[in-house]
Amino acid sequence: SDVCSSDLLELALVAERRAKAFFDAAYESADHPAVAAMARAMAEEEDEHISILKKLIECSPGPGVNWSRLGD
Repeated sequence: SDVCSSDLLELALVAERRAKAFFDAAYESADHPAVAAMARAMAEEEDEHISILKKLIECSPGPGVNWSRLGD
């Protein structure tokens, strides 16, 4: 079967959510403040990626991404 851009975006969103869950868990279980701070920062970075992907998914109802709507 053919894979379209919206499929890839959905797959990327799943990966980013898993990464965020990993860093959230690392933050919660960190024994050292520096590790906790790094994990929190990484989780926040994943939040940004999730937001971007959600916006891209909204702009791509079909097989193509409408890149011009990303800045809306």
